[in-house]
Amino acid sequence: MTTSSNDLSISELSLSDQTLKPFTLLATPEPEIDPEEPVVQESQSQRHSAKAREEKLQSDIFILKKLNASFELFDEALQDTGSANQVLLHFIRNSHISYH
Repeated sequence: MTTSSNDLSISELSLSDQTLKPFTLLATPEPEIDPEEPVVQESQSQRHSAKAREEKLQSDIFILKKLNASFELFDEALQDTGSANQVLLHFIRNSHISYH
């Protein structure tokens, strides 16, 4: 798997590293747009960069969904094992077998 310098890893997507605006219910002033000002076009490299990031994020989402499904199966297996252990413990406690 090749990565470029524009690709983001899952750790780079963490919100804890980013500065967030504080939440407020008060209206914030919208910047005024001058109708005479020309619209700035996105460059080809910016579009390519954004597309590459989107593809990387989609790939990461796919991987995380697969991991989540695997952990759910593992959790179910652990719960089943715990249930089996409880049945065995109940059987041993109720049996007349002594281990002295």
